[in-house]
Amino acid sequence: MRVPKDLSVMAYLAADIPQKAKERVTCLELPFHLVGKIVPELIQRHVADPECATITITLDTTLSPGNTLGEVPSVLKCVRAV
Repeated sequence: MRVPKDLSVMAYLAADIPQKAKERVTCLELPFHLVGKIVPELIQRHVADPECATITITLDTTLSPGNTLGEVPSVLKCVRAV
């Protein structure tokens, strides 16, 4: 298999990925410290009221571009993340 021709690779936490390789890994940085703070609060809320409304939380992220993502097949371009 060839990256990115046959397989796209993406990682979380760029600091944990050595970037000296021939292929620089594309990384998505997430605010894990904030996720770790929010998740217990959401669990407590759901335990207290299992019928509570669903909420959406938007977190700031940073993309560290590399060369490990291939072309998105046209059949997938119309698919939208929820």
